[in-house]
Amino acid sequence: MYSLRQTGQAESLFLSGILGQTEKVLSEREQDMPAFDLAEFERQMSVLQRTFSRPTEFFPTLKAVFERYGLPSHRTGNAVKGVPEPAYHVSELILRQIELALLPLVHENQGIVLRLADVLWKDRYYEVRMLGAYLVGKAPLEPSSAIVDFLKRSITATDELDMQVLLLARGSERLRREESAYWLETLEEWLHLPQEMDTRIGLRSLLSIVEDQSFENIPPVFRMLEPFLLDVSREQESVLRLLIAALAKRTPIETAYFLQEVIPYFENERSLSLVRSCLEYFEDENQLLVRDSLRLKMTAGRKDADD
Repeated sequence: MYSLRQTGQAESLFLSGILGQTEKVLSEREQDMPAFDLAEFERQMSVLQRTFSRPTEFFPTLKAVFERYGLPSHRTGNAVKGVPEPAYHVSELILRQIELALLPLVHENQGIVLRLADVLWKDRYYEVRMLGAYLVGKAPLEPSSAIVDFLKRSITATDELDMQVLLLARGSERLRREESAYWLETLEEWLHLPQEMDTRIGLRSLLSIVEDQSFENIPPVFRMLEPFLLDVSREQESVLRLLIAALAKRTPIETAYFLQEVIPYFENERSLSLVRSCLEYFEDENQLLVRDSLRLKMTAGRKDADD
């Protein structure tokens, strides 16, 4: 049977989070956190483990756990900033413990993981989808193409940007870390396909790479991003802004110099407007470098118009 007491460290961290900090959580989250019963929670985790290979049994148990430990007041219209709706608003400590309980099973069989993740991803609730994406990101990579196919198929099933970013960030974890060359090749292929949806998937996948601090091969991201910045389309503008913001945070000097190099070749006003709106993500010398490049481009544009 599953038990949080299997290691003293696990019990200490979890219980201090759930029980030891109850007063703080209650004051911050409207004093409506449900009472936590360790024995009951362990039984629920054991049921999830036993039914892991049977999605039709696993799914209702998982939903019952989220219903049990979610915050009812937020499911009646009181949204929480930064959490996509609908959501149960379950504590991150609860979510993490569910992930840890399932992790040993995830490593055993890719097919079982993907079948379960497919059921979870089709649900409406944020936490259910988040767990599905987590399982995909931890699944075995044999074959890697099955993970890629799942990601592409699932992301095309929703037009919610935050959910697409979530799936790509969590679901491509092992691809990024263990088969980065293959993953980059896949993204480049998507970016060159004529369908707009494939392009958007590719750009949002680049975002997950930039935000992964363990992924160090950033130069290919700049190379793949360049043609989309030269001629920004309305459909891609929002994700390109997220990409520039993430790059400015991750590698500010290199991003500023990259923009300095490409700004002279911008082909439309939307490209200039996009970069202007991203100046706030840079500081001091880097912001000045980008601002001067924009000014020179605008001056050159007016001169060409006069000629």
